[in-house]
Amino acid sequence: EYGGLQETKTFQTKLYHFIFLCPQLMKNLKLSRAKSRRSITVLNPDKTKGLIYDVGSKTTISKIIARVQEKLVTDSSGEPLGLFTVEGTLIDEKTLKQLPADSLLIVKRVPDEKVSVVTTPEPSQTSPLKSLHFEVVSSTEKDTITFKKDKSKWVKLNVGGKIIVTTRSTLVKEKESMLASMFGEDIDWSSTSDETGAYLIDRTPKYFVPVLNYLRSGSINIDDGVSVEGVLNEAKFFNVQSMIEPLNKLLIQSTREISRKDLVSILLTSSTNCSLRCQGLNLSGIDLSRLDLSGINFRMTSLRYANLSECNLDNTQMEGADLEGANLERASLRGANLSGANLHGANLRGANFEDRGGRKANLESCNLMECNLEDGNLAGALLRAAKLKDANLENSNLRSCDLAGANLEGSNLRGCNLHKANLKGANLVNSKFDIRSVSSR
Repeated sequence: EYGGLQETKTFQTKLYHFIFLCPQLMKNLKLSRAKSRRSITVLNPDKTKGLIYDVGSKTTISKIIARVQEKLVTDSSGEPLGLFTVEGTLIDEKTLKQLPADSLLIVKRVPDEKVSVVTTPEPSQTSPLKSLHFEVVSSTEKDTITFKKDKSKWVKLNVGGKIIVTTRSTLVKEKESMLASMFGEDIDWSSTSDETGAYLIDRTPKYFVPVLNYLRSGSINIDDGVSVEGVLNEAKFFNVQSMIEPLNKLLIQSTREISRKDLVSILLTSSTNCSLRCQGLNLSGIDLSRLDLSGINFRMTSLRYANLSECNLDNTQMEGADLEGANLERASLRGANLSGANLHGANLRGANFEDRGGRKANLESCNLMECNLEDGNLAGALLRAAKLKDANLENSNLRSCDLAGANLEGSNLRGCNLHKANLKGANLVNSKFDIRSVSSR
């Protein structure tokens, strides 16, 4: 019936004829055998290692358990072991024969209490292995696999009772933050979880969410009614450093009393001979760049982190004003009165204080620590008792300046013109000079 098989004397010869004369028959036999055997994956009790086992008609539970003990070095405490599904139900011999291919089972100790036994396998639409994350490790045993915790996927958080789902990569984006320490690749952080498995974090959700959104997108978005200061404190708590400075500026701007548009409207409707009074106003963070603000009264005004670059501030009254971190690059300050003002960390690069008409800029007792005065023109300015510690005065013009009693400790005076400058009683400890610096004699 199969290719005209001839009579032969030995079984080997018959087998030879079957192989070469009946290839279709052998194919059918192989398929039949393949259908009778199914591969399942069996894990050790702590679910860190597993092996792939072919289940046939003669496979028993005891053989599978013995194989797991041999290959995976399961704890041999003498307690009875059983074969369980991932849901925790015990498998019997009859159910083992009916298990679908790619089933996932666990070998573990049989509890003393009564356990439920699976009698009918539930066919799954997808393989249970697809929901796990594991990698094959190099081993002398080819059928041994090691499971690895997946740390790059989704993480569920319970922040003050609010469930938040995000990715681990988002939480570790700021490498030096507390969140990166909690959820980093090499960190095994143990935290109390709720009944759903979400990590419990005892913080206020409305302040935590803006920090998380910043890590997601890199931009700060705060809903109406949410305190900027509260978000700033949250960023400080989790040490999200790149967010702190922008939030500080945003906090300053949120307390500002008038805008650039408001001030421009006032300027346009005021007489040029009118002395505009802005004394005591909070103008922190305002952008007034390139405006003509000459002669305005800014006494005791807060202009922290304001943008005053290229402004005309000639003859302005700024006694006691707060200009910390302000940008006054290339601004004109001829005849301005800044006595007692705070310009800590301000940018005054290229600013002009020299008044050829004879009216000198007054910066007595002014705080200019760590400010940038590079290429600035301070010729003839009054800087008595001014604080210039660690200030950058490179290539600045200090000709005929009165620096008596000024603190210039650690300042950069390379290339400065100090001709006829008064440095009586000045502190020049660790100040930096070079051959370009012009003597004060």
